[in-house]
Amino acid sequence: MTGPSQHDMAIARRQRRIGMVILGTFVTWALAQFVGARLGLPLRWIALVDLAALAALGWALVLTYGVWRMRREKE
Repeated sequence: MTGPSQHDMAIARRQRRIGMVILGTFVTWALAQFVGARLGLPLRWIALVDLAALAALGWALVLTYGVWRMRREKE
């Protein structure tokens, strides 16, 4: 029996990257919210963190679409 193909391995690597981006985004965002509240940072800085989190999640969504296309190409 043969192992996974190179294409399958590429999909798996991309999926792991997407998962790490999503996890890292939520952890960083939560820590930034906590630290911002403790230090009394202005709302302008908190909004910047929120926008950065949205950008990272948007990037993860684009990568997810790419994984979907890679899987469709395999069929």
